[in-house]
Amino acid sequence: MSRGIQELATDMNRHGLARADFEGPRFVRLRRIEELRSAGRIDDRLRMVDATVG
Repeated sequence: MSRGIQELATDMNRHGLARADFEGPRFVRLRRIEELRSAGRIDDRLRMVDATVG
C-alpha cells in the first residue's frame, strides 16, 4: 500500500496539487455551500438564485 500512496503523492505533485487544495472550498462541500450562500448565489434552501430576476 505504501507504494500506491507514493505514486499518488508523486502524481499530485506533478499536477500541482497540494494539501491546501483539498482543504479549501473546492473539495470541502460545506465550505463551498457557505461560500455560495455568502455570495448570494444560493438561497437558504440551497437553490441557485437567478441573477437575472429583479
